[in-house]
Amino acid sequence: MKYWNIEGGISDCCLWDGVSCDTASGYVIAIDLSSSWLYGPLTSNSSLFRLSHLQKLNLAFNDFDTCTMPSEFGKLSRLTYLNLSSVFSGRIPYEISRLTNLMVLDLSAVADYYLYVREGQLGRVITQNMTNLRELYLDGTTISSPVPEIFGNLSSLTHLSLRRCCLSGELPKNIFQLPNLQYIDLYNNYLSGYLPEFNVSSRINYLSLAENTFHGKLPDSIGNLKALNFLDVRQSSFSGIVPHSLWNLSQLSKVDLSDNHFNGQLQYTIGNLAKLTVICPSFNNFSGGLPSSLGKLTQLKQLNLGYNNLSGQVPTSLLGNLTQLQFLVLDNNSLSGQIPSSFENLTQLVYLSLRHNRFSGPIPSSLGKLTQLKSLLLSSNLMDGELPISFPRSIEDIELQHNRLTGSIPSTSIANVTLLYHLDLSSNSFTGVIPSSLFELRLSYLRLDYNQFTGSLNISKLYNLDFFLQLETI
Repeated sequence: MKYWNIEGGISDCCLWDGVSCDTASGYVIAIDLSSSWLYGPLTSNSSLFRLSHLQKLNLAFNDFDTCTMPSEFGKLSRLTYLNLSSVFSGRIPYEISRLTNLMVLDLSAVADYYLYVREGQLGRVITQNMTNLRELYLDGTTISSPVPEIFGNLSSLTHLSLRRCCLSGELPKNIFQLPNLQYIDLYNNYLSGYLPEFNVSSRINYLSLAENTFHGKLPDSIGNLKALNFLDVRQSSFSGIVPHSLWNLSQLSKVDLSDNHFNGQLQYTIGNLAKLTVICPSFNNFSGGLPSSLGKLTQLKQLNLGYNNLSGQVPTSLLGNLTQLQFLVLDNNSLSGQIPSSFENLTQLVYLSLRHNRFSGPIPSSLGKLTQLKSLLLSSNLMDGELPISFPRSIEDIELQHNRLTGSIPSTSIANVTLLYHLDLSSNSFTGVIPSSLFELRLSYLRLDYNQFTGSLNISKLYNLDFFLQLETI
């Protein structure tokens, strides 16, 4: 083949890069030329299609001029592994269904490569004869039809990835009954209807159903997924109360329930998920208080409960053990009371957003001890009192607008925050002269309007300023 660079006059193809041969017969049995900068069309008369003993072929991420997929691939009947990801465009030929020994098939498409299956032909072309399939990846392939019932016959299937395939209709009832299925990704399709029941002995550890149009509740049988590590159902139109059984899945490390219509209270048993690192139930209708059991999630790095109907105070016990937490969002709820000083325990915190709540009292000076903090977003609350003497040196974004803060800006709180680029103190009751140290910062956004500052402004040193608004008398 012209794609190989034969160095030193080596004519034995078994010594070429990416080629493996059977030691006994000398036949070529495997070719891996993935990401090898190959270019030009792969034609039907290529010598590749004469390698009748070939078992593994990987041509992923090369440039064959977006040519169509040759039907001659169907001649390689001994293939058990075929990866043509991001290689071809056009229709997937029916002849590929002759590869009955395939265990792994990857025809995923990205960028300018768009494969498609004729409407309603997915089962006939891909799966009808491939009963040995263990892994199937068709991400980005245009299918434009429901998932065929015949998928339920692929009893050896462990991995199924059909991201962005324009799939529609309801999932077949047997899809989650496959005995060996471990990984299923159906992200960003047009799937609808109720979610089928899960196998009582399911091995699924990765489940992504995000960005679809399902309706109804998550089935109680989701509690059968004892091995589940990753769950993503964001933006999928689910509603109702999250099944209690979900909070007993002790292997979960990431859960994204955001942008659905879930309601009810967050269950205390959420504290059972000891391995949880990310949980995101934002943009739902959860109500009630924050369960103190969240404080048991000592591995948690991201917690996003924004845009719900949560109320009450933040339990002090919630913060004591979350020493790994980096990202905390509680904004757009009805949380009240003072911000606990125990926030100082969150030593790894990078992003803190408590916007649009009913928090009151002063900004805890203990926040100045959070040496990793980059964003402090406390706008639209009932905060009062004066600014803390100091902010963390790491801070980049401070938003305190629409509160009841008073007093002057301490020069010590501003002088050392040299990384600060976004500062909004508008709509408070600040007074006094703005410290000159503020104008030494590299701010790109500054709002001071709707306060009672006095004195003059010297913004000429703010070379990076993109937005400045000062409307009231200062």
